[in-house]
Order: sequence, then structure tokens, then C-alpha cells
Amino acid sequence: MKNGMRLYGFINVQHPEKITLLKEIFTDFDLNISENRIDFDLEEVFIDPEEYLEELKKILSNQDTGQIDFIDFNEWQMTRYEIKDSKIIPQKIHLENALEKYAYE
Repeated sequence: MKNGMRLYGFINVQHPEKITLLKEIFTDFDLNISENRIDFDLEEVFIDPEEYLEELKKILSNQDTGQIDFIDFNEWQMTRYEIKDSKIIPQKIHLENALEKYAYE
């Protein structure tokens, strides 16, 4: 099993100039940028997702959408954050259930 944590996802913004602000938030991440969308990925020993979420809350608008997944490999837990209507809504995902369909393939 892997050790560490992973934070990854994407954000679609209404105004392309926000991409510059998002690049400043996700400076340590692998980034893929296209017009109004930024994909980001970071895998480290320790990541505090709240640090990034607080910064995102300052710049998101009602038109911006996205999804961020945070996996703690040490605790075998995942939280999915949905970005919609200027809100970041967390949802716990049970990794055993999420991977169960692959057990029979």
C-alpha cells in the first residue's frame, strides 16, 4: 500500500483570468491548463487540504465548478469536494466501496 497523501482534481472557471490566481494557489502541483479549466495533482507525505480550500473560497464564484479528491493512503480514506454555487461541499468516500467493482475483474 502507498504511504502519504494525494490531492488532485479540476476547476472550471467562468473567467479565464482566474487561472492565474489558481496557478498561484497550486504552485507545487503538476498542472494541466486549458482556457477555462485547470487540472492539478500533488502527491506528498503530508498535505493539508484545508489550506488550499480556504484560498479557493476567496476566489470562487457561482459560475465556477469542479471537483477535488483528497486521499490519505495512511488512513485509507478519501474525501471528495464538489465545487458548485460558490461552495465547496465535502463528501466522504469509502475506498473499499469505490474499489469493490474492480475485485472481480
